[in-house]
Amino acid sequence: MAYGGSNLNCELEFRKMRPTLLTMLALTWALSVLGQGTVFFNNRAAGSVVTHVYNSTGLINYQVRGLGAADIPSGNLQTNVLGPLLQGSSYWSSLLGAPGAGQPESSLVVGYLAAPVAGSGGDATTFRTGVAAGFIAGSTATFNNVPMGAYVATIEMVAWDNSSGLYSTWALASQAWDSGLIAAGTSGTFNLYHIGGFSLPAPFLYGLQSFNIFVQAPEPKSIALIASAAGMLLFFRLCSPEQRKAGSRTLLHDEERGPNQPLGVHLTTPASQSAARRPAVRIVPQTSCCLE
Repeated sequence: MAYGGSNLNCELEFRKMRPTLLTMLALTWALSVLGQGTVFFNNRAAGSVVTHVYNSTGLINYQVRGLGAADIPSGNLQTNVLGPLLQGSSYWSSLLGAPGAGQPESSLVVGYLAAPVAGSGGDATTFRTGVAAGFIAGSTATFNNVPMGAYVATIEMVAWDNSSGLYSTWALASQAWDSGLIAAGTSGTFNLYHIGGFSLPAPFLYGLQSFNIFVQAPEPKSIALIASAAGMLLFFRLCSPEQRKAGSRTLLHDEERGPNQPLGVHLTTPASQSAARRPAVRIVPQTSCCLE
C-alpha cells in the first residue's frame, strides 16, 4: 500500500508541475526562435583569428581588404600601402549579423555587446593602443535576429572615426560616411558557423579579414541636391525684391528641361491674367532675372 501510495503522490505532483514544465519549454523554444545567438567579437584571438584595422591614407574611395603576413591565417596583403593601425577611443567598431549564409549587407543587424563603450547604446566598442593598436577591446555580441545555436549566420565587422562624438551608432556613422563626412570601413561579409547559445560557446570570427577605413566621395544624388540648393540661393540673391514679387516662379528641374534649355528659372504669371496681358515667358540664366 505504501509503495502504491508513493506512486500516486508522484503522479499527482507531476500533474501539478506539468503546466509549469510546458510553459518553460514554450519559453525556451520562443527564445531560440527570437534570437539571442552569440558571437565572440574580437579580432585578436591568439592562435585562432588575428586581423587588423587600419586608418585612412587620405585617398578618396581607397578600400583595402585581405590578410597580411601578421594575420592568422596569414596572407599576402601589402600593409605598407595602408595608413597606421587604428587605436584609441576616437575610433569605434560594431559587429553586424543576419541569420543564414550569404545574406546581403542591407539585412544585417547590429549586435549588442556585453562590454560596450559608454554612450554607444550598447552596440559599439573602441580600439586598444600601443602594441595592441589595430585590435578592438573584445566583447561578446548578442544578436536578437540570429537564433541561439544557429548553424550559420552572415557576419560583418565595421569601424568608423567618431572623434567628433556625433556618431554613437553605426546607423548614424554609415549615413555620415555615405555623405563623405567621416572615414569608415567594413570587413566585408562572411559566413560564421555554429553560433553560440544554450550550451554552445560563442565562436571566434573565423573568416574575418583585415581592412581599412577611408573617406567616400558623396553620392551623385547628394552632389546634385547641393548644386540645386546653391543655384536657388544665387538666384534669389541676385533678384531684386520687385522681381521676386512679379509673378510666380517655378525652378525647372533636370527632368523638366528640354535638351537644349540651359539651367535657369521658368518665370510665369498668375493664371488669372489674360493671354493678351500676359508677359512673354523665357528661360533666363541664373545671373539675371527679368520679364519681357
